[in-house]
Amino acid sequence: MRTLALLALMLLTAGPAHADVMYSYAGDYFHGVSGAYTTAMRLDGYFVVPELLVFPPGGAGNASIFPDVLRYSFSDGLQTQSSPARRGDVRGCRAAGA
Repeated sequence: MRTLALLALMLLTAGPAHADVMYSYAGDYFHGVSGAYTTAMRLDGYFVVPELLVFPPGGAGNASIFPDVLRYSFSDGLQTQSSPARRGDVRGCRAAGA
């Protein structure tokens, strides 16, 4: 009985679970390249938000998600754009309409 009471106490005092959500993208390999780019390269990356993005049934429209982005990184094989040290510096991230 004492074990059951201790288990119940642990369950009641536990806080809600929390996990960040990562969205990732991996594009097709480049075609018709020039310069330093090769056909073995592609655009890929990710961004992380504190919770699942939920948009209205009609799509996101031009909704800005940049205040919610915790970190990001995108690369084309030669250049990488990553999140700055401060969260407030993230600019220009917009959700595409569904």
